[in-house]
Amino acid sequence: MRQIVLSLNSLVLLCLYGDFVESDVLPLTNSQWNQLEFKLAHSTLKQPSGLLDCSDEEMMIQLVLSEDEVHQIKKRLSLMQRVLVQLACYERRGIGVVTKFEEDYPDVFYQRLKKNAPLILYYCGNYQLLNQEAVSIAGPVHSTKQMNINTRHVVDKVFQEGYHLMTSAHQGCEMIGLVHQLRLGGHVILFAANDLARKQYEFLKFIHNQRMLVISHRKPDSEYDVVESVVRNSYIYALCTTNFVIHSELNTGALWFSAMQNLKHRWSKMLAIVDDDFYGNAKLVEAGAIPVTMEKVLSECTIEEMMEISKQDIGIHQDSEQISIFDFIEDENLEAEEIEQI
Repeated sequence: MRQIVLSLNSLVLLCLYGDFVESDVLPLTNSQWNQLEFKLAHSTLKQPSGLLDCSDEEMMIQLVLSEDEVHQIKKRLSLMQRVLVQLACYERRGIGVVTKFEEDYPDVFYQRLKKNAPLILYYCGNYQLLNQEAVSIAGPVHSTKQMNINTRHVVDKVFQEGYHLMTSAHQGCEMIGLVHQLRLGGHVILFAANDLARKQYEFLKFIHNQRMLVISHRKPDSEYDVVESVVRNSYIYALCTTNFVIHSELNTGALWFSAMQNLKHRWSKMLAIVDDDFYGNAKLVEAGAIPVTMEKVLSECTIEEMMEISKQDIGIHQDSEQISIFDFIEDENLEAEEIEQI
């Protein structure tokens, strides 16, 4: 694991944003952090670290903040000692932390997700795996025998061409793919939306031999949350070279919602298996996914060749009014159950 050595900007971020440390004073939201960072860039303070020796009056004048906002920032900055203790605790557990201010933070996040990129990442294992190309596989939790066979064939192709496999490791197709990639001797990046610490223990052997990275945008002991799972899916799409959808159900569940989000925002190309009666995938193709048959997967055709299709052939046909997952999170009137019905 890379040693945790964070800049002052990172430490300020960990104090002010999210739930890195608990406090009676509310942390800044993603939107509030982005606004503050914009104001800092256009002030003489320039960077978050400039807040550390800034007076209340100077903060109000330079950043155009209210007294309540300044009080919130000052109280959160007073948590610095607790932040350092928490970092040391994570390091002892073999869990690293990286923020958007570090050089090895994945630049592709900001290139593709921009203001919606994760500000903080937790991880254990071989962090350098993020520097190489990865392909993801998505499929239903309740997979059929044929879906599992197709998944293994796709993973064979991924491994043979030297890609890492990125997965959320849900049961069904994704877990089948993860296990098969490891059996072949390949490398896996598991992007978790919850329970990073439990997954660290579950895959400890592969983490220790540098064949696996478990990474998350949420704290190591976070519990399952359906909205955060869809957010995690967007991060997987943003990080990957391309994505295979083994099977999807029309207008149903997080897999479909995430796939449509990727097609809308074009984070990365999507390859949809269209053999047999996979009707949901046919609809993904109508929305802009690249159709791929299992015959092609089993042929000499490379993944790169599968992705070579003209922009005119990848027209985005889905409803442009479809809500973004990030809009969903910021809309307090929406309930989490709604996403499971999309």
